[in-house]
Amino acid sequence: MAAGASLSGYAFAIEPGYRLRVQGYAFTPPRWTPNLKLRVACIADPHLGEPHMPLSRLQRTVDTTNELRPDLILLLGDYAAGHHFVTRKIKVADTAEVCAGLSAPLGRYAIMGNHDWWDDLTA
Repeated sequence: MAAGASLSGYAFAIEPGYRLRVQGYAFTPPRWTPNLKLRVACIADPHLGEPHMPLSRLQRTVDTTNELRPDLILLLGDYAAGHHFVTRKIKVADTAEVCAGLSAPLGRYAIMGNHDWWDDLTA
């Protein structure tokens, strides 16, 4: 029982609350220009909302992404928390302000995710 409680605590508090995962991939698309290198950073599904994903954690994600020195940054949506374990929602304007700190020579591009559409209070 203690092991189950410990594992649950890790899975629901430590893992999502403190660990930032950076996964690298290297591939060459068909008909890609030989020797042309392009570093793309993708940020997907932050699901912002306290206590697990506050703006401070997004800021760490932005800092880590900039340290990777990508040529291009893609923000792949689901900025809003899509679950009920949120003690404070994060405003879209605050999210945009932090993401404005992302820097890449070829720019930053973002799309909305399904949770962003579902949680749009202006619709």
